[in-house]
Amino acid sequence: MKRSLEERFWAKAQPEPNTGCWLWLGNIQPNGYSYISSNNGRTNRIAHRVAYELLVGPIPEHLEIDHLCRNRECVNPQHLEAVTHSVNQKRSPVVRLRLQKMAAAALDMRITNLRASSTCRRGHLWNRENTYYYPNSPRGQRGCRICQNESLRRRRLSKKKN
Repeated sequence: MKRSLEERFWAKAQPEPNTGCWLWLGNIQPNGYSYISSNNGRTNRIAHRVAYELLVGPIPEHLEIDHLCRNRECVNPQHLEAVTHSVNQKRSPVVRLRLQKMAAAALDMRITNLRASSTCRRGHLWNRENTYYYPNSPRGQRGCRICQNESLRRRRLSKKKN
């Protein structure tokens, strides 16, 4: 006799005492998500979605399930929350890292933007390490750190001579 989806689910979920996660002992894909077969083995369903539906209720159509514990193998409904896609993406450490890299690339592009020269007036390259953006500048004015440091050095030397 075939076991129900709920019986098969409970056979594969094991509580982990240190974190409170319920670890999935069944099929885990290379992307880290756990799956359970349904529909007499013809389809696979994501195990944390099955857990949410069994223990909390139906997932609203426009929402997806976010792992609050950040463990993709966890099926504990207390660690799961139905959220919009944008909220899920904002919480994701992978997406956050990707956004940081994109922001750094955008900053590099802004620094080396060809509408202005690619060097300061003394020939120093505009790059991330060398460029300073003035805070609260309405036009995004920038300064050269090397030139600024040389200017401060000259001022200090002139004060010492006087």
